[in-house]
Amino acid sequence: MRILMMWLVLVFQLAPAMLHANPSGGQVVAGQASINNSGNTLTVNQASNNAVINWQSFSIASGQTTNFIQPNSAAAVLNKVIGNNVSEIYGTLHANG
Repeated sequence: MRILMMWLVLVFQLAPAMLHANPSGGQVVAGQASINNSGNTLTVNQASNNAVINWQSFSIASGQTTNFIQPNSAAAVLNKVIGNNVSEIYGTLHANG
């Protein structure tokens, strides 16, 4: 019983860290952009001044980075989270637009 309790405590302590990840399930629905996930970094290369991306989840874990590379400082992207999970940002989010 004691081992089971210790295991459950460990699982519940690690579970939040396992739930956080870079945004996932991205689908460009307007404008032009590509999404590339490599290791702990997700990069969105936006080719049009305006874009809309639907995401299943949009969280960034500690140690992870999400980059939006946009055509210029006037560019904008609307990131719509269509999944049911709350977004939690603990990592790094960069955008030049």
